[in-house]
This record gives sequence, C-alpha cells and structure tokens, in this order.
Amino acid sequence: MAIPKTTYLFHQDISYVTMEMVKAHHTHKEATQFRKWCSGQTCMRLPNGTSGIYSWDYERWCQEGCLSHQLGETMD
Repeated sequence: MAIPKTTYLFHQDISYVTMEMVKAHHTHKEATQFRKWCSGQTCMRLPNGTSGIYSWDYERWCQEGCLSHQLGETMD
C-alpha cells in the first residue's frame, strides 16, 4: 500500500511526505528499506526543522518495485 497522493503535505508549492507517513502506510521492512534508499537522496528542511521527503522521490521508490507485494512477499 502506498501513501495516498491526496494526503501529501505541501510547503509552498512543493509536495512532500514524512518518514512518519511512510511508517504508517508501509510494513516495517518497507519503511526500513525506504530509509536506506532515501539516505542517498536530497530532502527538504522545513521551517520547523524537520525533514520532508520530496514526493517524486517517494513515488520513484514505489515505482522501482520496492513494495512487499511487488517483491512477492507477505505483509508483516
């Protein structure tokens, strides 16, 4: 299951997701894989000091077949 695009957050005109959103919509294994994959990507620093993950990076990760059901794994 992926994060619904309708729940993406915005800073100015840039859409983003948070690691908390990833954890809420993915298995523990997927969230761990995403965190590792995302470590090589840039992210945005929000005014409150937290990080936002660009939605296009998150969508690219999903499209690359990194979800459990795409790998033929059962959900944790």
